[in-house]
Amino acid sequence: MKIGYYICGKVGDSVVAISSLYVIKKYFPECELYVFTNITGKFFYQTFSWIDSIILIDQLSLIPDYHLDFFISTDSTKDTKIKLQKTIKCKILTFTKLHNLFDFQFKTTFSFTTSNIEERLLKLPRLIPHKKHLDFDLSQTPKINPPSSYQDKICLFLKQNNPKKLKIILVNPFGFSQNNNLPLQTYAQIIENLIQDTLVIIPTFADKRDLIQSHFPSNLLSHPNFCIFHNNEDLLNITELIRQTDLLLSIDTGLIHIANNLQIKTIGLFLNHKVAKKWGRRCTGCIYINPLKIQKIVKICTQEVYNLL
Repeated sequence: MKIGYYICGKVGDSVVAISSLYVIKKYFPECELYVFTNITGKFFYQTFSWIDSIILIDQLSLIPDYHLDFFISTDSTKDTKIKLQKTIKCKILTFTKLHNLFDFQFKTTFSFTTSNIEERLLKLPRLIPHKKHLDFDLSQTPKINPPSSYQDKICLFLKQNNPKKLKIILVNPFGFSQNNNLPLQTYAQIIENLIQDTLVIIPTFADKRDLIQSHFPSNLLSHPNFCIFHNNEDLLNITELIRQTDLLLSIDTGLIHIANNLQIKTIGLFLNHKVAKKWGRRCTGCIYINPLKIQKIVKICTQEVYNLL
């Protein structure tokens, strides 16, 4: 049996889909699993030997049929439906919408858009006929495992910046998915409370370095227990850094989902409890951002970090 799986999203979307992909192989170990994804998904999925083929795709209309028996689409929009039907001839499994409800090529499942994303995606493999679909324990989700070259690179970075072998805290103030965020000066206050007996690392891309240097005080930037990890576009670098971290403090962004997959202790900064339920259910701790209570958030973050460590 050949099964296709379409997932083209950002970091969070790609990572939370791992459990759904794995369930397919768990139910149908002899099947050939074809994953159609973007470059973000490829970074993570290439580390799993049980995925038979990864097809990098930029335009949905170019998906070949591959003589598939079933095709799972995590995108259930009308535009996606039209494009899929141009090339996909097998049964298409996706979420129920009015435009696909009475189309015999589609088999769908109802799911609320406000429900937990990972649990929603787990419903899709259950649409493939099977004698007995068992409940899946999310703790069984395979962990992303970067190759040894990434492990060596991060080990060297930590050896150079953490000679005292302190507990390591990764603080991430940057993300694409959240408009409301704490000021960088507030992150600086939180870090100043932590660096006396822990190593604090901020991961950045090149365009964020100047922001950190312009908003953080000089005494913090020069502190031996604080450093910046300058990442490139290779997501396995930051994945391996998280894997070797004791705790992640981050706004609602893809790094939280990587940490969840790796079972690293995580404190998520969320806009409200609905967002936390949808994207961050497995966070060790959740803190809700209130711009009017900045000093209280600084105190809560500091206390929560030490409680978890």
